[in-house]
Amino acid sequence: MYVEKGDKGKILKGLYEEYSRRLESMQCLDFDDLLLKTYQILVANEDVREKWQRRFSYILVDEFQDTNDIQFDLVKLLVGSVNNLFVVGD
Repeated sequence: MYVEKGDKGKILKGLYEEYSRRLESMQCLDFDDLLLKTYQILVANEDVREKWQRRFSYILVDEFQDTNDIQFDLVKLLVGSVNNLFVVGD
């Protein structure tokens, strides 16, 4: 099937909207949503954030070179002021 250049964006937008609707209807999250929702919960709820900060004495991040911004922000929230963080990269 041939798709005009301008139509490609419309098709992709429609596919993403349908994907999002199906996720919501099944009460599911994809990987990006898991990261974002977790971050939002930790930022918005100090008691939850502090509970998880106390839970981990040390945090190790493997493949650190592949960490994206939201993952790094999550790590910083979990580490808190203790700063017991160890990272490994290639």
